[in-house]
Amino acid sequence: MIKVSSTEKSSIPADQMTASFNVSSSDVNYQKTLEHLNLKTKSLFNDLRTLSFENKVNVSSYSIRKIYDKNNEFTNYRGTSIIKLESSYTQENILEVINLLNSSKSSPTFTFTFTNSNIPTFRNSLINSAYNGAKVKADILAKSSNQVIKGISETTIRDYNIPVPLRMYNEAQYVPQEIDVQITVDVVYET
Repeated sequence: MIKVSSTEKSSIPADQMTASFNVSSSDVNYQKTLEHLNLKTKSLFNDLRTLSFENKVNVSSYSIRKIYDKNNEFTNYRGTSIIKLESSYTQENILEVINLLNSSKSSPTFTFTFTNSNIPTFRNSLINSAYNGAKVKADILAKSSNQVIKGISETTIRDYNIPVPLRMYNEAQYVPQEIDVQITVDVVYET
């Protein structure tokens, strides 16, 4: 038996972005909380419709819950709505969203996440390279110990996608870093 590991790591630029917007409302009256949350959610939807680039917008969560203090006494209702916008990533698109949010009456908090539409294909090529690297290592070990590899008895793939931070270089330039993808293949060869 020969056990080897091989790791392949590479980076790919972001080409897709998701903006998550969180709007909230609170009041001691349930109906007022609901109405205020609906107004903010509708206002944000209307704002997002004015974007000049192609995008997909949906509500990913919507809730109203009771809030209690540390003595377990009711304080108010809190409503939250999370709206997601998905689109291709360009410098112009992200700046348009940020400018729109500066004037929005819905006052959302927001985060951006970035990915690449070709990560599955990119990941598969790294897996192939890692398997090839493991096979080369196993062949060297087999040859040096006068063994013959008969096949694979066990394999494990460890996949690490490192999150993409957003860097602000100045007020007008927001740039996501490249997406780091790392694949480690552990292979046990039968001899």
